[in-house]
Amino acid sequence: MQPFALLRDDPIQLTDFHTAAINDLIRYIHLLAVVIGFGTAFAVDATFLRRLKAPITRPFIAALHWHHQLVSYALLVMWMSGLALVYLRTGFDLENFSPKLIAKIIVVSILTANAWMINIHAMPLLAQSVGNSPLSLPSYSLIHLSLVAGVSTASWLLGLALGSSVILKTADATVFMCLLPIGYLCSGLMAIVTLLLVQSVRNRHEARAQ
Repeated sequence: MQPFALLRDDPIQLTDFHTAAINDLIRYIHLLAVVIGFGTAFAVDATFLRRLKAPITRPFIAALHWHHQLVSYALLVMWMSGLALVYLRTGFDLENFSPKLIAKIIVVSILTANAWMINIHAMPLLAQSVGNSPLSLPSYSLIHLSLVAGVSTASWLLGLALGSSVILKTADATVFMCLLPIGYLCSGLMAIVTLLLVQSVRNRHEARAQ
C-alpha cells in the first residue's frame, strides 16, 4: 500500500479473505452475545422458579438487576453486530432481505421490547414485594410476570431455531407468519398456566394446614 493511501478519494478494495475475516469476527462477537444473553436469561428463569415459595429478598433483587443489565448489554452487542452482518450481506437493500432475516429482526425487536418491560414493570413489582414470596402476589401480577417470562423464553428459543435450522433458512414468509405467533402464544400460555397452577396448589395446601 502506498503512503497516505487512506487519504485517497477512491475506496480501498478489500480482498475476499479480508471480507471473510471481518465477517467471521463480527459473527463470532454476535454468537458470543447470544450465548451470554441466552444463558443468563435461562439461568435467571430457573433460579426464579426454584424460589417461587421463598420470600423475595433485597440481595435477590440486586442479583436479578445485575443479571438483567448483563442481558441488556448482550442485546446491545447483538444489535450492533447483527446490523453489521446485515449490512455486509445485504447492503441494507430491502430487496435482499430474506423472510428468515426479517423474522430474526422481529424476534430480536420483541426481545428488546420485553427487556424494557421487565426493567420498568417486572423489576419494580418484585422490589415492592420484598419479604413476600412470588406466589403470594395477586393473580394479575403473576400473569404479568408470566407473560414477560414467556415472551423472553419464546424469543430466545425462536432466535436459536432461526439461527440453526437448515429448513427455516429457505422457508417462505408464510412459514414465519405461522411460526412466530404460535411460538409466542404457546410459550405465554404455558408460563401463565404453570404459575397459576403452582399458586393454586400452594393456596390449597395452606388452607388444609389451617
